[in-house]
Amino acid sequence: MSQAAPAPDSIRTLAIRSSFVNLAASFGLKGLTLAQAVIYARVFAPGELGQIATVLLVISFLTVITRMGFEESIVRENDHPERVMQTAFFLALVLGGILSAVLYVAAPLAASAFHRAELTQFLRFLAFMVFGSALGLPNALWVQRFRFGLAKVASFADLIVGTAVTLILHFHAGLGIWSLLWGRVAGFAANYIMVWIVAAYRPWPVLDRAQARALLSFGWPIVVGSLANYLMHQGDAVIVRYFHGDATLAYYQLAYAFPYYLMEGTDVLLAALLPTFSRLRDSRERLVSAFVQSNKFITLAIVPCGIALAALAGPLVRVVFGAKWLPAVGPMTVLAIGFTVQVMWGYGWGALVLASGRTRYLMYVKLWIVLYLLTAGTLLIRAFGAMGGALYVLTQAILTVGVVRGWILQHELGSRSFIKDSWKPVVASLVPGALVWWLASPHIGSVVGLILTGIAYGAVYIGLMSVFDRELVPELRHMARLVFGPRAA
Repeated sequence: MSQAAPAPDSIRTLAIRSSFVNLAASFGLKGLTLAQAVIYARVFAPGELGQIATVLLVISFLTVITRMGFEESIVRENDHPERVMQTAFFLALVLGGILSAVLYVAAPLAASAFHRAELTQFLRFLAFMVFGSALGLPNALWVQRFRFGLAKVASFADLIVGTAVTLILHFHAGLGIWSLLWGRVAGFAANYIMVWIVAAYRPWPVLDRAQARALLSFGWPIVVGSLANYLMHQGDAVIVRYFHGDATLAYYQLAYAFPYYLMEGTDVLLAALLPTFSRLRDSRERLVSAFVQSNKFITLAIVPCGIALAALAGPLVRVVFGAKWLPAVGPMTVLAIGFTVQVMWGYGWGALVLASGRTRYLMYVKLWIVLYLLTAGTLLIRAFGAMGGALYVLTQAILTVGVVRGWILQHELGSRSFIKDSWKPVVASLVPGALVWWLASPHIGSVVGLILTGIAYGAVYIGLMSVFDRELVPELRHMARLVFGPRAA
């Protein structure tokens, strides 16, 4: 017998609390990732990091295929997610075996395409990483239960172990680029060992034919969309590498990393939306209300971060990474604006259509973006290198958010009322952002100066928002009580 549906208030409280835990864990993880990026940028040459980035681009492309929407299917299942996981595990293992063999055989062709023969042995050495999506499936159950802290434990293990092994092998064994490769192996092992240690359920590979058909029917638009998503977020890097080489790829990936944190941070804040929308999908009114509220607070949190990053890109690169990475400043500024546009208006649309089961919307939108990349994006990158990639991201974001996503949300929600309050955080961010860029940015020469400037920017933003929205402070206090108050029995 299925359990009674949770009350709307209990779902809201659960979503807010779990999102806070997810945000805290993710900020810790991103802090360590940033520390790793700074250390690697100081220790390794741009060309070495570019070669590893090329290898990981190829592997991540194949890993996308093995996912097939399996995690989303587990999260959506309200009755028997363990049964879904067993069949998903079987299918993911089969796909992983096929694709790792394909990668091993085709590695010379990939190396030839990138005009660097040594990539063959690197690709073969890391071919087993294609099994990552199968081994990570137990984490989906923690997401389904709003336990995002436990879902993040393995990522911490990956980062800490991988970084430690890399640095030990580099400084004490003199392995050079191979220290990065062995570090990836160690991090991979630590990650998935931890996943299975903390797992609430450890699946066996079981083939339920009816369940497999349901999984594949639900998942094939997702995998097409995921491949498109790969091209959206990695295809530009592949094209940069193809036309401009390892060093330019390294500059572009550094420029891309910080703005991409905006999207990853947004994904963290929205992680509770899929299980939340799935539980509310029978009530359009409650679903629309949840979407509008989530979009409001995402805009409040992310827009000021994006504008601040655009204003502080120069001193950030100069002070933290060093003068050899200055070619990344211009692309980082443009990318920060592009990613800010992407998250501002209805970024939670993906969770909305997943919860409703209309996965083809995801596929269509992503295919449009891939078409734009392969036409206008390729021309921009070929002509302008890393800056061309940044211009592709910005122009694509404006077109996608303004036209394509807007139409889908109008159809799903019946209105675009979620946009009405967006001007407030935009204006409250642009005012201090312009002052920082014009007055402070050229003169910042230390990490302390960077931090103090960021604090001043944040203080002005908060002050302006408190004037623009008088109800904001009481709302935030109420959310704080939900997060830190006593839990219901």
